[in-house]
Amino acid sequence: MEATGNYSTLLLYTLCNQEIAASLINPKQTKHFARMMMATVKTDQADAELIALYGEKMHPEIYKMPSKEVRSLKQKRLILRNLKKQLTVLKNLKESFDALPNPDKKSLSFLSKNTKFVEKQIGQVEADLNSTITNSYKAEMKSLTSIPGIGTRIASELLITTGAFSQFENVKQVARYIGICPTYQRSGTSINRRGSINRNGDSELRALLYIASLDCNPL
Repeated sequence: MEATGNYSTLLLYTLCNQEIAASLINPKQTKHFARMMMATVKTDQADAELIALYGEKMHPEIYKMPSKEVRSLKQKRLILRNLKKQLTVLKNLKESFDALPNPDKKSLSFLSKNTKFVEKQIGQVEADLNSTITNSYKAEMKSLTSIPGIGTRIASELLITTGAFSQFENVKQVARYIGICPTYQRSGTSINRRGSINRNGDSELRALLYIASLDCNPL
């Protein structure tokens, strides 16, 4: 099946509980596969047949359901990221109101109350998330934060994104999964050049890793 958010997660969870093997693939994979097959029809039935054919020909890996702790952490992180986006919107709105010649005092009061509420929620979710990680992955956090540039925030993001590294056999698989492994093009003797990183996976985690690589202070 394709990764389609909570719907595919619910189906995967049900299948794993029944010990039925399933594979979860990136929609980009089936999109490129459809181009390779020169598909000209796109309906629900045609898509289902294409995914089934992809599974038959490409043999994707069997999905391993993350632990209960990791699933819980992913949900907390999703809430936290959305709250931070809401906070940014509120602060930007406050700045736009401040630029007006005569801003409405009641409107500013509403904005101020909502901003304080969201800030409080962010603090509570962050505290809950950090507590869960510290209690469940104390050894992993200690190991990760011993790396120069890696602080508690990046270590937490790495553990959540990778499922505490439970689905990987080596560091190359991790680098490919989070989108920081290099790409290159080679063809005969005329083309031999290095590309950029592959940019798969979580873009926010990559941004944090990039900042950490430039700064000596751990994040």
